[in-house]
Amino acid sequence: MTTDPDGGTMDGSSTSGGVTPQTDDGTGSMSSTGPGEGTDTGELPTSDDGSSGGVPEYAQVYGELCLPCHGNMGQGISMGTDVGPEILHPHPDLAAYLVRNGDDNTTLNAAGELVGHPGTMPAFTPEEVSDEVLDEIVAWLDSFPQPTTGQDLFADYCSFCHGMTGGTDVDYVSAYHNLPFLTSGNVNTLPEFIAYVRAGHVVNDMGVAVDPSERRDFMPPFGPEMLTDEELTLIEAWARQQ
Repeated sequence: MTTDPDGGTMDGSSTSGGVTPQTDDGTGSMSSTGPGEGTDTGELPTSDDGSSGGVPEYAQVYGELCLPCHGNMGQGISMGTDVGPEILHPHPDLAAYLVRNGDDNTTLNAAGELVGHPGTMPAFTPEEVSDEVLDEIVAWLDSFPQPTTGQDLFADYCSFCHGMTGGTDVDYVSAYHNLPFLTSGNVNTLPEFIAYVRAGHVVNDMGVAVDPSERRDFMPPFGPEMLTDEELTLIEAWARQQ
């Protein structure tokens, strides 16, 4: 895991929220807890002897299909042949779309350059990951402690689509978005910013629904149960400084 000069991590992981660094072999430490239960770190359950006996199905599926690219606790992996972004506190709707449809990572920026994390994400069928197991994986990833700084909140909730700095850093970004209302010279835009995040971008200016496959346009709505106004204020204040 590489730390940037500002204290964040360049693999898309938050420096708070109980995430421990990824080990070289991609395994890390694990404990015997279920989604949202047990230790403060939310570690992935495993049996005492390392076998699959007694381990929840969601933990087995995550360990087999998700861990190689996203790390043992969703913190992301930035080195090696299998790399993937942080996926802590995922948006349920976007997570479900990406699991079922995959991510080809063919997004181009305004200059026509391919941006995003290296590699692609395959689609997984309900036979491979049932809806119930997917819900449990999302719940487990959301069970990690909530970050408390604007930078770390941004890393968990925003960086997958907006990059680690909301603009030019696209090492881990599958959609090349600039943050709305945060361009140079804009002031007093916090109410607009909060309103935009609450509504998302699911309908375009013509009134046509925006499909999640339109990675440069689609943004799911984030309700106050996911991010409070106070947390959005922290995100906006930090992002404005980038």
